Amino acid sequence: MDDNTRTEFTPEVTTKVGHSTDARRSLIFGFVSFFFGFFGIPAIIYGFRDKEDEWSLAGMIMGVCACIVLTIDAVLSIMSLF
Repeated sequence: MDDNTRTEFTPEVTTKVGHSTDARRSLIFGFVSFFFGFFGIPAIIYGFRDKEDEWSLAGMIMGVCACIVLTIDAVLSIMSLF
């Protein structure tokens, strides 16, 4: 190999453009779950499908919070019957 021949290495750069459909669904269901708590479950499910997107994480957190509030509300409602 002579000195005039050079091999250049160019790494492939992958960039993520936009947010995935699952991330968008997770975020939307997360917002809706604050008004209708049972929508927290789909928010969590769609969030787990695309864990690397920050919108999915936000949707999952809102979904978990809504499920916790819904559970506490159900328990308090049942306790008030007795």
